[in-house]
Amino acid sequence: MAGPRLAVKRHGRPSASEALRTRCLEQARANRDALFEKMRGQSARDFTGRGSPECPECSETLKAEPIHSDLRSLVREVVLDSREMEGWLDEESALALEEEIYAELCEEEKRLERLAQEELELLEEQQNAEDAALYEQHLLGGVCCPLCGLGRLEVKNGELLCSKCELQVQLMDEEMCLEQISEVLYLTERRHDEACAERGKFETSDSWGQNLLQFRCKKCGWNELVF
Repeated sequence: MAGPRLAVKRHGRPSASEALRTRCLEQARANRDALFEKMRGQSARDFTGRGSPECPECSETLKAEPIHSDLRSLVREVVLDSREMEGWLDEESALALEEEIYAELCEEEKRLERLAQEELELLEEQQNAEDAALYEQHLLGGVCCPLCGLGRLEVKNGELLCSKCELQVQLMDEEMCLEQISEVLYLTERRHDEACAERGKFETSDSWGQNLLQFRCKKCGWNELVF
């Protein structure tokens, strides 16, 4: 009666087996990444009823079964190619090597899926916190300060002030109302956003002893005087 099958790295040629296993695993990883990239491209092109959000069960089947089936074939092909080149690797060792590599790649996929899920949940939490903060700001009414995002703007003696931070800018038109100021701030951001994907920000600067409000973006070099 034959004894239990040993892992490839425990056969009689430990250094050669381990070197072969490492080469096969690296090649399988590279082929797997190329396979997944190809399947992602096909999914984007073939966005039909079978793989759409309207058919979640079909979508899950498409994601799971073909990927693991192709991954198994991919690993088998890499091992067979290596067996032909090495010569000394028998059929039993080749099967054991195939199982080890396939199992390791599957574990890697599970770890990556867990990390991706954790990252997604973190992003959702951050988005929920930002949405909640925006909603709270909306409930406060008035015009939100473009600098701190917490206080409310007010105009006193021709100056634009914030109820929370150090914003204090002399208005060129002392008759401007908050509604007009809000429109100017919105249009300033919009002009930049139409030209650049990066998010710019409002900043204050001092020019000959006078505070100015500007909108700047480090990525595109946008620098616009607001007030």
